[in-house]
Amino acid sequence: GILILYIKMEDQPLRKPTFVKVSAIEPAKRVNIYAKVVKMGDILKIKRMNQDELKFCEIVIGDESGIVELRLKDEQIDQAKVGETIIIRNSKASVVKGHIRLEVDIWGKVEKSANKKVANVKESNNISGVEYEAVKIKKYNDRQQTKKAQSFSLEHLNLPLKK
Repeated sequence: GILILYIKMEDQPLRKPTFVKVSAIEPAKRVNIYAKVVKMGDILKIKRMNQDELKFCEIVIGDESGIVELRLKDEQIDQAKVGETIIIRNSKASVVKGHIRLEVDIWGKVEKSANKKVANVKESNNISGVEYEAVKIKKYNDRQQTKKAQSFSLEHLNLPLKK
């Protein structure tokens, strides 16, 4: 059987968020960052089937360790102005067309920073400029395939294989 436990959220103490530098961003991770807005692209408007309008804006943000692209939507765009520091909470680092891009979904938040300021931005270290490639890892499930894989990998070493 399966045991499911339900915990009241009000009983859980809130953890303080851990903020990272731009250079520490890795694909498929969620991060909190203080960053300065370096550049803002054009605002793209897309109409949905129900005639709702979505707004998107690609911006470049950075800190002392590097820069990265960030996609903002709708009311998040109003929080960003070139030269100002913003706080990005729980953003998702996705790989889009082989490059890292931060996105703030429903679990994240963007706001202007009132007290923390980023003075210098290291524009020479563009995290979004690094290209990533998806690699499939083959898993061996049965013993025979595992034995074949071991003999193949040890073959070039001329070591005897245990049977």
